[in-house]
Amino acid sequence: NFREQFPDETALFLFDSTISLDSLKAHGFEVYRRLAPDLIIGKLKTNNQTQRKEGSHYGSSQFEINNLWKLSPDLLKKESYKEIINGKFWLHVSDLSAFQEFAIRNNYLKIIINRRGYFLIELKQTSLNYLLEQPFIQYVGQEATMPKNEATVLDLNLHPNRINAVHHIYPALKGQDQILSLQEPLYDIDDIDLSGRYVESSLESEFTDVHATQMATIAVGAGNSFITGEGVAGKSLHTSS
Repeated sequence: NFREQFPDETALFLFDSTISLDSLKAHGFEVYRRLAPDLIIGKLKTNNQTQRKEGSHYGSSQFEINNLWKLSPDLLKKESYKEIINGKFWLHVSDLSAFQEFAIRNNYLKIIINRRGYFLIELKQTSLNYLLEQPFIQYVGQEATMPKNEATVLDLNLHPNRINAVHHIYPALKGQDQILSLQEPLYDIDDIDLSGRYVESSLESEFTDVHATQMATIAVGAGNSFITGEGVAGKSLHTSS
């Protein structure tokens, strides 16, 4: 039995049926990644023998795994872990102090951004395998950090999502006393359909964007310009982040 031979080792668990994360946690499982409703990567980590015995019954099968599960799909496909590389990568770590001590000891690694367990780092002439071997590193990815504008919205049609039906049945439901935050570049807060309801966030970008204005209109447009300027919640406050 793998669990008896390698207690507290990270493993792939295949269950007989879907099990909630709360149930897994209650029976001593520490879940690192959920691959499917009945498939997780994690540990059965508990010193309570009764809890361990009950928890082991949840898993119909347990499999030993290597560290490649920590890689993003793109890095895994590129087989980047086989190369000496440079570049910026996002990490998720389970132990902040252990990772920070690790970063101090290794001058090839520079921390650029720290976001509560998620780090953007810069690597110089090193192997990703060295990172993957660290038990406190649970994810390595190379996602793009520069946003790209989406396609332009040519008109506003609320019918596909039945928003027009909601407006008809609940005419007083306009988003009053709500604040909607748009994670877009700053939009035209003086637009006739948006003005007078903006809440400063101190997170605004330094430039405005037409697409962001269109997204804001879809969400909270008041319909002052025309019927196509009426959004989902026309009286909601709004902010940009």
